[in-house]
Amino acid sequence: MSPLHAWRRLSQSEERFSTRRPSTTIISAFDQIPKSSFGLSTGGNERLSSTAFSPISTP
Repeated sequence: MSPLHAWRRLSQSEERFSTRRPSTTIISAFDQIPKSSFGLSTGGNERLSSTAFSPISTP
């Protein structure tokens, strides 16, 4: 099997999984990101949730 076919099969299975449970996939992806990478202190989750999903996010 060529790498392209393997990648296509993997992407198709990921598409089926993401369409079946999109919110869980997004939440688990955010949980895998180290909180320290955002440079947030205690109580910074509110600031992250308010700025990360806004159309215009400024650092």
